[in-house]
Amino acid sequence: MTSSGRTRHIIAPFTGETLAELPVSDVDDVRGAYEKARAAQAEWARRPVAERARPFLRLHDAILDRRAEILDIVQDETGKARKHAFEEVLDVAGCALHYARRAPGLLAPRARKGVFPGASSTRSARTWTTPWPRARGC
Repeated sequence: MTSSGRTRHIIAPFTGETLAELPVSDVDDVRGAYEKARAAQAEWARRPVAERARPFLRLHDAILDRRAEILDIVQDETGKARKHAFEEVLDVAGCALHYARRAPGLLAPRARKGVFPGASSTRSARTWTTPWPRARGC
């Protein structure tokens, strides 16, 4: 539940029926979620890349395991044909698998040319040691 207590009805485009009633967040709800995410990021960044990739692999598998249910939901919410809903579901599964597999390479330190090529070099590393900068308004 949100602090506002307000909800919104999600309507099926084909039937006009209510599919779900969802809570509506206000500024304080978003601010609280943002602060929790900032706090969690520091711990998450300390974990090995392989460990951080696992949830994406699980997401890929879960989407494929429950694709019929997800397809039904996409069709109900959007009115899309099954074929188009299937493309959307596979896109999400494929994207999750792509980044899970590529994460070690994408996040690995890389050698870069130094200021004086041949005489100096540098390495760039993607680490996160400080919380995200505060967003305006938060």
